[in-house]
Amino acid sequence: MKAPVGSDGAFAGSFKLTLKPGRYTLKAGALDVASARGSVATLPVEVPDLAKVETAADGSTLRLPSAALLLVREIEDVPAGATPDPADPYAAFWLGTTRLLPHFGTTFHRIDPLVIFYQVYDLGTDRSGRADAAATVSILKGTSALASHQDAITTPIGGSAVGPVPLASLEPGRYAVRLRVEDKVGHRSEVRELPIEVVR
Repeated sequence: MKAPVGSDGAFAGSFKLTLKPGRYTLKAGALDVASARGSVATLPVEVPDLAKVETAADGSTLRLPSAALLLVREIEDVPAGATPDPADPYAAFWLGTTRLLPHFGTTFHRIDPLVIFYQVYDLGTDRSGRADAAATVSILKGTSALASHQDAITTPIGGSAVGPVPLASLEPGRYAVRLRVEDKVGHRSEVRELPIEVVR
């Protein structure tokens, strides 16, 4: 990708990759053609399994609930029917009529915006096709929850966003963002957790 550089020397770009579930190391490199100088950044990435199944003794399979958890700076609505502009540096972050502006890395300053975005898949349903689940998003310090927000989900696939979450009251240190989904129909639970660090 050739990206236009702003007056502050910064630029952004995005790519879509299809990967199997698992843990990966993402390396991104940039080269300044004029000076022939470059830099490489490395980030650990975990791709969740969003199509988990359980096999019963009789050989039948049952889809299990799964969840994806992302930390973003902002969520923008885009007009219905619009298509991503290839020149948009965040074109890879379009989801239907929503565009996510990601937060890069896991370090946040106390003035940074933090929006927690999640999606849940394959919840159990009753005979009418209705799900009954609770999604709880928490910010943890060790094992203590400093803040929590809960949403009810009544469809097999659902999602929401929490935030912006104010970080000004948090002391510098290591924390975790946790999503816990309780599927009351399927009698299952799913937990996703991301570590973050808050600095001044």
